Amino acid sequence: MDRLKKLGDKNSGSEQPQKSFRTTSCLKKTKKTIIFNNMAQEAGVTKATLYSNSNIRERIEALRYQQAQVPTPAQIEREMDENKQLKDSVKINSADIYRNI
Repeated sequence: MDRLKKLGDKNSGSEQPQKSFRTTSCLKKTKKTIIFNNMAQEAGVTKATLYSNSNIRERIEALRYQQAQVPTPAQIEREMDENKQLKDSVKINSADIYRNI
């Protein structure tokens, strides 16, 4: 992560998007939430630096949106339980219909 500390350097303006990309990759691998606070901490820069660079800001916002679309294990488990309940309900209703025929 030390190599990412230069993200905020004004001299490395062309390297900022690449370093930002590496930081987001690191956050993805460690399964940390991609938010400006985590990005700033991992890169060793201030949040203001991330917000002021429009390319980096747009990338973080896009990745944050993508990450929000991925269901969490708790959501998946809840949906699986709901599906099981629905299947059981369908079986019961089907049996009731069959008996009434």
